[in-house]
Amino acid sequence: TILSVPLMRDDAMLGVIGIRRLEVQPFSEKQIALVQTFADQAVIAIENVRLFNELQSKNAALTDALNQQTATAEILRSMSSSLTDVQPVFDTIVKSGLRLLDGYSATLTLLKADVLELAAFTSTGDEGDSSITHLFPVALHTMAPAAECVASRRPVVVEDIEQAAGVSEGFRETIRARGWRSALFVPMIRNDVVLGILSVTRRAAGPFAPGETALLETFADQAVIAIENVRLFNETKEALERQTATSEILKVIASSPSEVQPVFDSIVRSAIRLLNGVSGGVCISDGVQAEMVAAALAEGEDRTLRFRSDYPAALDYKAPAVQAIRENRVINVPEIAKGDYAQAVLQRARDHYRSAVAIPMHRGDKAIGSISVTRREPGLFPAHHVELLQTFADQAVIAIENVRLFNETKEALERQTATAEILKVISSSPASVQPVFDAILEQALRLCQASFGYAYTSDGNAFDLTAQRGLEGDLLQTVTAAYSQTRIAAPSTALGRVRSTRRPVHIADAREEEAYKSKDPRRVATVEKAGARTMLAVPLLKNDAVIGAVIIYRREVRLFDAKQIALLQTFADQAVIAIENVRLFNETKEALERQTATAEILRVISSTPTDAQPVFEAIVESALRIFDGSGVYVSLIEGSRLHLVAAGGSHLLEVARRDYPMPITRES
Repeated sequence: TILSVPLMRDDAMLGVIGIRRLEVQPFSEKQIALVQTFADQAVIAIENVRLFNELQSKNAALTDALNQQTATAEILRSMSSSLTDVQPVFDTIVKSGLRLLDGYSATLTLLKADVLELAAFTSTGDEGDSSITHLFPVALHTMAPAAECVASRRPVVVEDIEQAAGVSEGFRETIRARGWRSALFVPMIRNDVVLGILSVTRRAAGPFAPGETALLETFADQAVIAIENVRLFNETKEALERQTATSEILKVIASSPSEVQPVFDSIVRSAIRLLNGVSGGVCISDGVQAEMVAAALAEGEDRTLRFRSDYPAALDYKAPAVQAIRENRVINVPEIAKGDYAQAVLQRARDHYRSAVAIPMHRGDKAIGSISVTRREPGLFPAHHVELLQTFADQAVIAIENVRLFNETKEALERQTATAEILKVISSSPASVQPVFDAILEQALRLCQASFGYAYTSDGNAFDLTAQRGLEGDLLQTVTAAYSQTRIAAPSTALGRVRSTRRPVHIADAREEEAYKSKDPRRVATVEKAGARTMLAVPLLKNDAVIGAVIIYRREVRLFDAKQIALLQTFADQAVIAIENVRLFNETKEALERQTATAEILRVISSTPTDAQPVFEAIVESALRIFDGSGVYVSLIEGSRLHLVAAGGSHLLEVARRDYPMPITRES
């Protein structure tokens, strides 16, 4: 006899309870009812297990999400506290990747000229750590998975390194010592350029889930952000260091009107420090031979300055410092030992340095000396180092000229002091160009004996009046009003000619200028109201593009001399430095503000896992701070209506509160 009772849930059959007797004996109604009760209880048990598993799955997903957000917040905190050093960020990233992907090891490498360099890794024990540190730096093409990741610019999963194709046996031996079988490689990309690779390994063979790949890509993106932050910060810091060094040298020039030696000594010390050099020197030539007039070693170097014994040297002497004078050009030597130089130079290079750069010092078209710096590392000196050394060379020439023309020292020092004061303003105003333009006009009017002047910025076509000096009251209002009528400078005007020629424009008499005769409103106001006659305009040039101009005027017909034109161009160059500084500063500041705001919100998320309201309020607070003057609203859909859950900042806030809750319609 057989009894079968179904397991039913919502008219769906889940299973059967079956009972069999070996004899013919029907089951009673009570027995059948009892088995039915058992079937119902089995269904309850099945449902309980299903609900429990669903809850467990949701809890696991929530835990994973919170863990990811917490890891992201930790990385962002590392970024905000490590503005000059990317290493703490890299260390945090590999630890977070290892933890959240349940990995065995994690590694972050940087790609430089097809060579992978180890930047951060997690420990797997002494043997594994020794194997990986001895492996790097390593050529990219010898590491098949990494090479594929770089070539494709996409994540690469190695499910089993023992079965992977194209892996060299030497690399496989390193992997065995490290102790992993499967791995996920993710590229770190900026502007379509691979900067490095972030990888996580596991001891067992097998695939990685898509969500794990996406998470590691997020960490790779954060590593790129950290690299970019440090680069921007260091560029800004380096620019300020250069300007400070330039200012210090100018101060030395100002304090040594009759002696050039302190200037040379200051230049050599600054050049070695800012170019990361090991030694440096200044040579002066009389056209027949070269004399080493200043030399120094990097801080901490205790060897003697043996290279000074080579001087005075004939101009055919085979050394970079003399070659720069002889050939009247920049000498940038990536590997001294491979060049055609004197035996004494080659011997010192083998002992103390590998590369060198020498910049000629010019008076007119003639080289009267050189400044040189050596470095331990091989390779060309970068362009910005060459430009900085050229600035020092120019300053050395200024110092020489000051001593030679002592009767003109007072005038020259006034100009240099003005330049130094402008550089101080640049250093003290990293976020605003206005004080720099004000200082430039003030110094230009004083040193060039001008009556008034204007400073402009330009987007390449139109000009905006940014600063002025020398006009006041009704006169200022009249001229300013005339300039506000149009931002586009006509080709016949001084600004138009500066824009087209990218050179200084010197006008003897503004009344004879075509712009005045054609009744250009700005020129008429400047000439008839302000009394302008002789004028000098110089461009602000960045990468050969006109980004502004400085114009000064005299109320009498009297041409500006060559020194005054050069001085105004120097001031214009300093204005360009100031504009660039402000741009770099604001970019760095804005990036840090955004990352800090993101980190703050993520901290709120991780600290309030059961309540979204603090997160909404944190978002409103961060958005108000970043988008100054805005109104910020967070609203949620409930049914067919929109409910306001957080808001702030706008004067329309009370009106907005009255509008909520609002129906969701096409009109809203």
